[in-house]
Amino acid sequence: MIWDDKDVEYLNYREAKGGQQTGGTTPDILAVHEPSGIAIRVSDERSQIVAKGVALERLRLMFHVMQDFANDFMAAKRKNEAS
Repeated sequence: MIWDDKDVEYLNYREAKGGQQTGGTTPDILAVHEPSGIAIRVSDERSQIVAKGVALERLRLMFHVMQDFANDFMAAKRKNEAS
């Protein structure tokens, strides 16, 4: 599977935060990479634009980690089958 930023869908929603000293709502982003099904939620940024960038960066990292894991697994499986 090859990574393409066009395969990422962003869902915006607001979550109310409680308490007197909070700023009301925070913009949360749920980013989903459709082909792999990986989903990342970012709620620690105050700007949705920044949150989208953070979500995309985290999705890419998770995608590549999962690809490396799958490649290592398949290599080990082939090695065990050859022995």
